[in-house]
Amino acid sequence: MRRVLVAAVVLILGAGRLFSLPTVSTNAGEVPPNSLVRKIHIRVKEVFPEDKNFFFDVANAFHARTAEATIRNELLYDEGEPYNQDLVDESERNLRKLNICVVERTRAVPVPGEPGQVDVFVEVRDIWSLYFNIKLESSGGVTRYNFKWGERNFLGRNLSLELELDRDTFFNRWRQHFDEPRLFGSRWRFFERVGFYYDHDGNKVGEGIELYLIRPLYARSEKWGWQTSFQYDDEYVIKNEGDRIKEVEVAPGVFLPRKYYDKSYVLENALIRSFGYTNKFNIGLYVRNEQNRYRGYDGLPAEYADAFRSQVMNEDSTRHKLGLLLDANNHRFVRIRNLNNYGRIEDLALGTSIRTTLSASRTFWGSDENGWYSTITLSNTAMIGDNHISMVMASFSSDFVAGLGQRDMVTTLRYVHHIRNLPLGTLSLRAETSIGERLENDSLLSLGSDKGLRGYVSNRFEGDRRVVFNVEYRFDPLPFIENPWIAFAAFYDLGACWFNHERRLADVRFYPAIGLGLRLSIPSLNPAMMRFDFGFNLGNGPSTIGSIFSFGYNHAF
Repeated sequence: MRRVLVAAVVLILGAGRLFSLPTVSTNAGEVPPNSLVRKIHIRVKEVFPEDKNFFFDVANAFHARTAEATIRNELLYDEGEPYNQDLVDESERNLRKLNICVVERTRAVPVPGEPGQVDVFVEVRDIWSLYFNIKLESSGGVTRYNFKWGERNFLGRNLSLELELDRDTFFNRWRQHFDEPRLFGSRWRFFERVGFYYDHDGNKVGEGIELYLIRPLYARSEKWGWQTSFQYDDEYVIKNEGDRIKEVEVAPGVFLPRKYYDKSYVLENALIRSFGYTNKFNIGLYVRNEQNRYRGYDGLPAEYADAFRSQVMNEDSTRHKLGLLLDANNHRFVRIRNLNNYGRIEDLALGTSIRTTLSASRTFWGSDENGWYSTITLSNTAMIGDNHISMVMASFSSDFVAGLGQRDMVTTLRYVHHIRNLPLGTLSLRAETSIGERLENDSLLSLGSDKGLRGYVSNRFEGDRRVVFNVEYRFDPLPFIENPWIAFAAFYDLGACWFNHERRLADVRFYPAIGLGLRLSIPSLNPAMMRFDFGFNLGNGPSTIGSIFSFGYNHAF
């Protein structure tokens, strides 16, 4: 056992020092103007440095090195074409998005004796692709957890295979997925997920399937994109507060659990045309067919069925939508470290983006309602000097149905600000508010540990108004350990969620939580930073004072 522990320590602590090198792109000024790319040289290094020790060699043997063709397929330039620094930089961003390797260096070297010719050298180091992830949330002895086993770079071809078990107080959900980003070497992506859901007695309570065939806008110069998808889900839905099923009063003194069955189908096809390069404008047309069917839980008393349906479930619906999508941005990318991760270069998109959708359904082409459905999201990310990063987001969504008027109208405002290079770390702040009007039963706003209020169980609060404030001091990684990157955080959360018709804003009670967190990043083993948070709620009544331990990936905001 001692040898196994020593080996693990060696793999974790020793790997990083030779693993994480900064990305260095050749300065465009060093390449003669109008140069052509003569040859592209690709070098893929093992996860751990070869021939350093026995444990590294064993670990490398259990990992399939990324094929050179996989790297080459992501490059937006080719041999015989003019050298373009913008395409080199964009290719590096594409490689980083794969999460299967780290780009150590890309450099262009003039060819001796051949003026106007350069060779491009691309050096990457693999990331460990086998993974076993655990996500935990515990409160008062009740635990929710998620297990994922997978391989994100099967056979070195960027194929993803995953098996997932999601277990909570009520259900076990088994899911399997397969992702092929470059179907048969093309620019098409195929994705599938199949799931089966059981209660803790082993009874099947649902199933689901997702299928996607996508041709993405893989480059800023790409002009056409396409997506077709099918989703089917038949699931037993339980509205909960932690480990307790919420109840609804269907008659004076009669309370029933908020649980029901929801069966849904969605089929969608979308075509996108893209314009511009620095300033992007995308316009898309889509056709979406969706059905939802609801029924009460087994044993629902017949005399309360109508009251239960009106308060808990939405009405059955069939909607055939024809829609328009507009998307515009002027993103400029900068490289940054220690914002959302540690030990890796991150691509931060600065600038403004706007995205809006507008769709319609009509009874004469098979829908059961005449309606208009709209969304709009506006966001801006700015870097002020070297130390301030601000992110602003505003979104609005609404349905308008003939005879019923406005429905499911939600407006959200969010502001995030990071103050970097402070003593020992970064101060991160978030303020967010959401306002809902005429929300359907499954569209209500909620607040808890998974919605920004750590220290409280998921869905602890519910309503049509929500306000959240977060303050988090993210300490710099420990200076005496280069890899893994280990850092700590201290946070204060404050939030409220309520129904506007029940109380005035002046009467709303805000609920605080404080806590400490651990951040762990091991770039050679996992592209995502691991987050461990221990939140302690400061109480909204003696029965709920307690703590929540949660484990996840990346920062909470």
